[in-house]
Amino acid sequence: MLEHGVSSPYNSEYGHLDEAGAYPCTSGIKYRIDTSIESTVQKDASGGWLGGPTGEYRVNSVEIYDKESNSYKPLDLNKTYKVASTLYMFKGLGNGYNMLATVPNHSYINKNAEMWQFLSEYVSNFTQKDVQNSNTQMSYITSAGSPIYTKLGFSNFSLNYENPNGAGNVIYGKASPVTPGEDAEIGSVAKTADYNMYMI
Repeated sequence: MLEHGVSSPYNSEYGHLDEAGAYPCTSGIKYRIDTSIESTVQKDASGGWLGGPTGEYRVNSVEIYDKESNSYKPLDLNKTYKVASTLYMFKGLGNGYNMLATVPNHSYINKNAEMWQFLSEYVSNFTQKDVQNSNTQMSYITSAGSPIYTKLGFSNFSLNYENPNGAGNVIYGKASPVTPGEDAEIGSVAKTADYNMYMI
């Protein structure tokens, strides 16, 4: 899945992969993308996934958040992981994620209203803070106020809502251990990219 999601060419002018709807918005996972490796993911004429890379993998140094130890651990290829996503991807195979058609034991939340309810409950559990903005009093949420930290107690879960680049969970660069917030040199451009979202 990750290889398909990051198969777009690297755009050195902007310091990230070319725009693609398939780019994975992830949570509880850290990984590095080696953009010096050209993607060889097998795709059909419309860009849908047909098979894994025929050459070298671009994604490396994958770590998964482990709730029991409250830490990130290297991906275990012999372990089964639970994955949550949108109906668009799981049922509709959106953005070419055709590999999801064969996922066993999956269930869907079919109604947008139910997804909005989950999101509403998640946001309502944040510790709210007020800030004066001109003449308008407004509330905003912070990473520190997230129920991931305050209610679930996952203090080492990597989350950063305040930074538009996120928590640094996705790093462009060659294989090496992933360090949160670390920048990776790509030619003359140093970039850290993260589209880290808590999917409920």
